[in-house]
Amino acid sequence: MNDRDTNEKNVSSVEAEQVVPLYKRVGSELIGTFALVFAAAGSDISDALGGHVLGKFAVAAVPGLIIMAMIYGLDKISGAYFNPAVSIGFTITKHLKSKELPLYIIAQIAGSIIAGLAVLAVIGHSGGSGLTLPLGKGGWLQSFLLEIVLTFFLMLTSISLKEQVGYKSFGGIAIGGTIILADIIGMQISGASMNPARSFGPALVFGNLTYNWVYWIAPIVGAVIAVFAFRVVKSTATSRMANGRLN
Repeated sequence: MNDRDTNEKNVSSVEAEQVVPLYKRVGSELIGTFALVFAAAGSDISDALGGHVLGKFAVAAVPGLIIMAMIYGLDKISGAYFNPAVSIGFTITKHLKSKELPLYIIAQIAGSIIAGLAVLAVIGHSGGSGLTLPLGKGGWLQSFLLEIVLTFFLMLTSISLKEQVGYKSFGGIAIGGTIILADIIGMQISGASMNPARSFGPALVFGNLTYNWVYWIAPIVGAVIAVFAFRVVKSTATSRMANGRLN
């Protein structure tokens, strides 16, 4: 094995967040978040402008499909978070350094705002389409609680798939599938954001920040709960396996 092969092997055995230059990782997060927000908001607005011929299921599937693609494309560069709440969760798990967290979030917010501007320029605007707003009969509280639950599922899936270096080979499919299922459940209630950046950029560009705080606080709470819940489950499972080997 030559020196080049050795170096590549060493790099592949370390998280991208630890070896890739920060400016490249920040750029990757901006691009990935741009893609997510453009696809999510753009598909919803396109469906509204076209008389809803695409249907809500198609609109629900789009964010999951684009995240699937972005994870496979960018995981080895930045860790493929594209979400301030998920970034906070992975900071707690030490995948991301706390001093780098603000730059990740700034990049994600910037990508979201740029995506909102791009959607407005090339697709257009149609009422509340493209935004995540409390739509259920339970008002903001129902949306708040639902966003906690949906983000819990997203973060739990994400962290369980990062037990090895980077996401496991099927990580993009699993996380994309989780987002699609969450969208189907929550689209008509909270908008199924699970992501402060997803909600903030379009809300700012379209001039409707009503209840935007819900989509900041609830996803962060859900992500933090998921991190600690996984720690409990993991440590319990590890202890049982160790006891089984000892017995």
